[in-house]
Amino acid sequence: MSPRALSPCTTPGCPSLVVGGHCPLHRRAKRRGQAAQRRSANDPSMDVYSTTQWMGVRTAYLSLHPWCLDCGAKATQPDHVPPRMLLLALGVHEPDHARWLQPRCATCHARKTRTIDAPLIRRWRNGEDARELCNELLKPRGELGTHFETSMQNVEEVGGPPGVG
Repeated sequence: MSPRALSPCTTPGCPSLVVGGHCPLHRRAKRRGQAAQRRSANDPSMDVYSTTQWMGVRTAYLSLHPWCLDCGAKATQPDHVPPRMLLLALGVHEPDHARWLQPRCATCHARKTRTIDAPLIRRWRNGEDARELCNELLKPRGELGTHFETSMQNVEEVGGPPGVG
């Protein structure tokens, strides 16, 4: 089989020569854009993950917490605990504060979202109280339950996580 000829990246103005389609840089950008479209098509509240502000929070958090909490692999995603949607429902002013994040690899994040977060959000959408769902999520974990109670107490008192607002 003869090698295919190189041609310019199909992104207008890009001088990179590739075997076909987009260069690696534009392929990644295109995938990121498609992922953002999928997220926002399903739930407009997911748009935050495409913002520059979130990207800064994400980068800073992962530099301080590089290992997955569940399996010890390299963490690639800060995970909201409890889910961001429930934090917003509770009136937390800064749901992206490090207090509400845990480092996870993509596999563990997807597993937790599928098995814990999605059912919790479904129950909340069906009318269950967000505070009770969050307490249910965090209390069995011992120290995190106390952490959540203290954090929620501060949310009620000052409108944000401790040290904020």
